[in-house]
Amino acid sequence: MERFGRKFLAWTFALGLGLGLLGLLVATGESIRQAEIASPFTEAVEPELPLHHPPADNTYHHPGLAGWMTP
Repeated sequence: MERFGRKFLAWTFALGLGLGLLGLLVATGESIRQAEIASPFTEAVEPELPLHHPPADNTYHHPGLAGWMTP
């Protein structure tokens, strides 16, 4: 009789754990689905590029030199 009680308790615990994990999985999926519906910024859009680019300084500057011009 004691063996049957332990086996029943183990199966009940396993079933409860399985149902709990399944509930968490369903709740997480529902939460993600609601977040996707609510957020309008999930679509990929092209960034607005400036019409002209500022001129770039292509001169090489040695790392050991000062960052400003000296007289």
